[in-house]
Amino acid sequence: ADAIKALLPDGVDFIPGHPMAGREGKGYAMASADIFNNANYILVPMPENKENHILAVTSMAMALGCAHVVRVSPEKHDRFIAYTSCLPHVLATALVNSESMDTMTKYFVAGSFRDGTRVADINAALWTSLFLANKENLVHEIDCFRKALHDFAVMLSDEDAEGMTRFLQQAAARRRDLVYETHSR
Repeated sequence: ADAIKALLPDGVDFIPGHPMAGREGKGYAMASADIFNNANYILVPMPENKENHILAVTSMAMALGCAHVVRVSPEKHDRFIAYTSCLPHVLATALVNSESMDTMTKYFVAGSFRDGTRVADINAALWTSLFLANKENLVHEIDCFRKALHDFAVMLSDEDAEGMTRFLQQAAARRRDLVYETHSR
């Protein structure tokens, strides 16, 4: 944001922000008229931004179809993005790049594998830059995910059906809360 701000003429009130509304692939062919429907919009206002301008960008996002507009600091933005955007892209590409993927795999694929790997059709150059720009936060999220996988593997190895059931129930409840949440922050 500071680099962009330095390039702008005086009098321009640049308000950093972006929708959370990407799709797999790249290029004009991936465009969609309804891409913003029910999307989240993230604002990262700077101290000098005028409140009425922030509200104008908020109104624009809502008019485009976004369901939520949230304001965060740059640091919080980068932490959340590492978890909700960067990590899923790493996981999808790791799943597809697993040594278990072979020529027969496509005959055993259903919805969960398609959903989990959708973003593996990635703009590699763009995402490499995004990962490197948010490296510390992404490494932290990979470590957290690795711990969750390890915990599950231990429960599985120990045949801890009770622990596995709690783990899965907690995930189901969190997912339902995520999907059916309807209020803005």
